[in-house]
Amino acid sequence: MGKITCVYGEFRRTDKGGIDAFRERCQAEEAPAIWIEKRRKFANLYWDCVSTPRVLDIWINDERRARVEILLLGVYEVVRRRGSELLLSYFCGGIRNISIDSARLAAAAVLRLLTLEVGRARRITRYVG
Repeated sequence: MGKITCVYGEFRRTDKGGIDAFRERCQAEEAPAIWIEKRRKFANLYWDCVSTPRVLDIWINDERRARVEILLLGVYEVVRRRGSELLLSYFCGGIRNISIDSARLAAAAVLRLLTLEVGRARRITRYVG
């Protein structure tokens, strides 16, 4: 079983090689991939849980998914600005066009939220399966 890495990546929007390498590392570690793509003044934040352990698929149900999506919406409400956009999904999504500082704040919150969910899934399904 891989470990949960408690980091998020921060890259220039044009650094596709760095972003891809970061996502591959997260996949190898079965950790949520959370990264910021910076521009000059603003940034986009993305998350991707597709590489998380299979136990998350067993753990997730409509009620848990709705709870996490409400919490992700709350993160968006804190950092949003005129012109920002939320791409909301449990397994992947993002917040576009926010300040770089807001992206860092949101990345830390999303990282904590998704890391806790993966950890819960691992603990609970250990006893089920």
